[in-house]
Amino acid sequence: MTRITVFLFFFTLSTMAQITITGRVTDYQKRPYVDFPVTNGRDTVRTDSEGRYKIEAKLWDVIYFYRFEKNTQVYYDGIPHYVLKETPHQSYDAFVGSHSIYRCKEGAIKFDILFVLDGLPIEKKDKESFKERLRNGEFFQYVLKADAIFSSRFEDYYDYILYVYTQDYYNEHIKGKEKKK
Repeated sequence: MTRITVFLFFFTLSTMAQITITGRVTDYQKRPYVDFPVTNGRDTVRTDSEGRYKIEAKLWDVIYFYRFEKNTQVYYDGIPHYVLKETPHQSYDAFVGSHSIYRCKEGAIKFDILFVLDGLPIEKKDKESFKERLRNGEFFQYVLKADAIFSSRFEDYYDYILYVYTQDYYNEHIKGKEKKK
């Protein structure tokens, strides 16, 4: 009986972690993009004949809408969907435009979430494992800031920065400063 209970507990946790994102990918005139790639960074799905998609995600994922056409040197992109809530089903319709690939190389800002643990940014190679630790509740507290800059450099602009703290770091560096403000 204990084994069944433990299995059901972990099965419930694993199913709760999955979030289904659905929607439509269209241009600005509401015409659907057919066979357009949509990715969560791990998996990629393609839109159907009406521009509809369905992809599984987890908390703190970013859903990207982009495609590069080699023949025309055009890059198609849409504003990403940030999975910031654990709502089991979310809907997001993406409006996708096109840009010259040369214009993109001139300095487009990359949409993303920066994860910062106790004041230090998480490296790109460690990002997925860190997000998994965060989802598992390993950290004491976090603060999500929108339209934030991590340093004085413009390249460090992010749509979101998630500041994550261990209990020791929070008690030593953050707790006392919050009360004074």
